[in-house]
Amino acid sequence: MPRLTCRYERCYITPAMGRLRFWPIVAAFGALWGVAEVTMGTFLHTLHIPFSGVFLACCGAALLVAQRQVLNRPGAALATGFVTATIKTMSPGGAIIGPMLGILVESILVEVCLLLLSRNLPGAMLGGAFVAVFAAFQKVFMQFVYYGGNVIELYLSILRE
Repeated sequence: MPRLTCRYERCYITPAMGRLRFWPIVAAFGALWGVAEVTMGTFLHTLHIPFSGVFLACCGAALLVAQRQVLNRPGAALATGFVTATIKTMSPGGAIIGPMLGILVESILVEVCLLLLSRNLPGAMLGGAFVAVFAAFQKVFMQFVYYGGNVIELYLSILRE
């Protein structure tokens, strides 16, 4: 049985206990992110708020960074993204592949940033920035795929005004 070792009022987790904690923490953060995606996503998309996916992606990035503070293990963000994408299949709008792939790519981006720059402030900021830019790019790209090049011209004309 793994045991908690305490010295000078700080508790340290033994290696065996660390292995036991990985999946419960991943599942908890994945469920939290998934429920937020399903509830807030449905609400924001019903109101037709533009680029609401960017807001949801930033919330997801914040959860992944918070998770890395609790569980500093490689692959945790990626596993959390997989749990979240699985929960997203239960969305009232059905299993839409775009948001599910977006969640997985966002978790990969945060994982790479936190692996390369550690779990400090620059790593968190860079991961959040990449996620926000990716979410905006994904929205414009998917509109381009669905509606053609006129969408890009529409966005450019809006920016000029």
